[in-house]
Amino acid sequence: MLSRRELERLYPGIRLGKDVTGGAFSALDGHVNPLRLLMALQQGCVNAGGTVDRGRRVDGIEVCGGQFRLYLKTGVVHAARVVIAAGEASRVLAEPLGMTLPFTLQRGQILVTERVGPVLPYPSDRIRQTAGGTIMIGGTKENVGRDTGTTANAAASLAARAIRVFPDLARVSAVRQWSGRRVITPDIAPIYERSSRFPGAYACICHSGGDAGVLSRP
Repeated sequence: MLSRRELERLYPGIRLGKDVTGGAFSALDGHVNPLRLLMALQQGCVNAGGTVDRGRRVDGIEVCGGQFRLYLKTGVVHAARVVIAAGEASRVLAEPLGMTLPFTLQRGQILVTERVGPVLPYPSDRIRQTAGGTIMIGGTKENVGRDTGTTANAAASLAARAIRVFPDLARVSAVRQWSGRRVITPDIAPIYERSSRFPGAYACICHSGGDAGVLSRP
């Protein structure tokens, strides 16, 4: 835990709001560009001898002759093992294989600012600067089902909180607002599950979960 003075040394390029009294810091925390991470994972798969087949939706999975049969619109794929990691579509694919994935959908809205010079050397859970210079301000937690619309109330609330923490952000223009759906488990921890009925079938579902809260099922 850090005092306000210690926080000010971490953020020398921007003022802290008068209501900021301290904060928490861990050298193990960080953030990554999700698009670059996805590209790295795909390249890692290829480097390990795998094949990345993009844009082919799996409509169902069955067990046939000791193997898994994946039904796609373009044909059928057979595999000895299968890992279901399809976000909100995971439940429909996993249930026929004997796996229950308890989760609900939650909407999160984000504000993105114009590009500015480096001012935030450390990311926080709500405000962080990307390598490209934009500042991402998040994020709401709304139980509205599948609705991914954006709202003016959310934008105002996100902006007001950001300015309360870093008043200098009042001079920075917001250029984009977007939202997406999260998959949230009852304890907000990730699930890594293995089917007891069909060995070789696994499911993984996670958002905003930490390692300390991992729920692993045999």
